[in-house]
Amino acid sequence: MSENKKLENKLYKTTEKILYNYIFLEININSEEEELESLELDLKGMYAELADYERDAGVVTGGGFSSGISKTVEKKVIRKEKLKKELIPNMEAKIDKKINKINRDKNRMKNIEVAINNLDIIDSRAKQIIELYFIQRRKVADICDTVHLEDAQIHRLKSLGIKAIRNHIFGFDALEEDDNLISMLKAN
Repeated sequence: MSENKKLENKLYKTTEKILYNYIFLEININSEEEELESLELDLKGMYAELADYERDAGVVTGGGFSSGISKTVEKKVIRKEKLKKELIPNMEAKIDKKINKINRDKNRMKNIEVAINNLDIIDSRAKQIIELYFIQRRKVADICDTVHLEDAQIHRLKSLGIKAIRNHIFGFDALEEDDNLISMLKAN
């Protein structure tokens, strides 16, 4: 098998995996957004705690600890410094990372939706079959009954749809010269 064909097969299988996991992407985004809310609440709590310590800072004067400072005040000063230098910056970084992941997943989801919607240009039946098979998770026999096509036609249109989505997701490098999609586009 040529290197080009191996790449096409790998991209095809990767596209199938992306489509199989599409419904879980939205679930994952919702879960990530809930985690983000929790992290943001934790950060607000840290800011409030830091504000309390800074308000109480007038109690401690001087540059260092003296024998007159109680253990409680010493712990507050240490906690305040830990909040400022470690805990708050780490939480802010964690929140930024979570936001980036959510945005990346939302962009992936939108890209898949656009690719599926663009199937109307090639064959609206391919779009319907991709939606029934991957999004609604229906069996091929059920799809045959729904769209009134034979099993072989369902598989052909599903393959056509996957190739078109593959080309959308991975770009024109994924196109092959003998691909049905190119033949259809040249015919038009």
